[in-house]
Amino acid sequence: MVYLEARDDLVATAAYQPEPAAAAAARRFVRDTLRLWELTGQSDSQDALVDDAVLLTSELVTNAVLHAGTPVQVTCRLLADQSDGAVEIAVLDRRPAQFHADLPGSPAEAAERTNGRGLQLPSELASAWGVTYARAAKAVWFRLGLHDPARPGAAD
Repeated sequence: MVYLEARDDLVATAAYQPEPAAAAAARRFVRDTLRLWELTGQSDSQDALVDDAVLLTSELVTNAVLHAGTPVQVTCRLLADQSDGAVEIAVLDRRPAQFHADLPGSPAEAAERTNGRGLQLPSELASAWGVTYARAAKAVWFRLGLHDPARPGAAD
C-alpha cells in the first residue's frame, strides 16, 4: 500500500493478485483509506459515500479478476480541485482489450439477470465514471462527489 500527496490531492494505491480474495482486500483498503482521510463518522452522507465507494470497488475488482485475470491495482484519490471535493477510485488491470458495457435494455431485464450488474452500479451511484485505455492496461474509474446534492442525506 502506498500513500502519496500530489498537489492538493491525496492518493493511495494498493495492488492485488487475480484471485477471489482480492475483492475483500480492496474493500478493506478503500474503507481504511477513506477512514484515514476522515471521510467517515462525521455525517450520514459521508458514511453513505464510503459505503458506495466500497461497493463499487468490490464490483470493479471482481470484474477485473474474473474477466482480465491479471494483477489489479486500486487507486484512491481525494480530489480537492473538484467543486466541493470528490473521491475518485480507479481499478486498473493489464488487459487493455476494449469491452462493451452490457447494460440491460429494460428494468425487467435488469431484475432477471444473475450477473453483469458490475457496470450498472457506477452508472447509478457515481457522479461520474468511465474507462481509460492505455497500450498495456485499462482502468475503470468512478467519482463520488463529497457534497453531491443527488446523494441521499447529502445535506447532513
